[in-house]
Amino acid sequence: AGISQEGTANFTRRDRQTEFGAPMTATIPLIRAGSLAPLIKWLERRGRPVDQLLSAVGIGGDPVSEPDRLIPMRAVGAIFRDVSSSENCPDLCWRIIREMSVTDLGRYGLLITSERTTEEALRKASLMMPHFCSHERLDFVEGPDVCTISSYFLIPLDPETLHQAQIHTLALIRSILSATGRTELLFVGISLPPHPVHGFSHLPPDILRVASSSSDGMLAMTVERNL
Repeated sequence: AGISQEGTANFTRRDRQTEFGAPMTATIPLIRAGSLAPLIKWLERRGRPVDQLLSAVGIGGDPVSEPDRLIPMRAVGAIFRDVSSSENCPDLCWRIIREMSVTDLGRYGLLITSERTTEEALRKASLMMPHFCSHERLDFVEGPDVCTISSYFLIPLDPETLHQAQIHTLALIRSILSATGRTELLFVGISLPPHPVHGFSHLPPDILRVASSSSDGMLAMTVERNL
């Protein structure tokens, strides 16, 4: 099932209607609790007070055991931003996704990994994103030689939260691409919003090689079609 009326937007970044028909009046940004599972596992391995950190941003219950439960998107963004700051880890979301399986994201991850080819997995990730996060979109556009995957949000985010969110998506797409066995030269080009303090200095060399700064908050990734 997709995200319900409470999670749909009454506007989009490109003034489009949502995938669910006419715009709704409620605009509460929601995301599946599975989005927190990788972070929780990362924190537990380091002995951090997970329940206290979740409570501080207003998240109750166990996101790991209830990955498809809907929780506030802004609270999820806040905990990623706060942990990144407290751990002095500007590449937090990159590290977390590199240590996890895509299936840790719950039903969304299972649907992606069930596809037979990389292109089909990217297409499914794009198609199902509104059912995973009400206010994020992941566009997948195929060209004759390359494919472009673009991620953007339907609500404003502060620069630190936006950077964490976009490197989270970047790392997710990289995980899908590396499932082919190829680990280098996965991207032809990447445009993403920099960290407000560290820029791109904390990202790995294969990303830095093709990265440029995005001024509109969008993450755009170009990949070869023959991956």
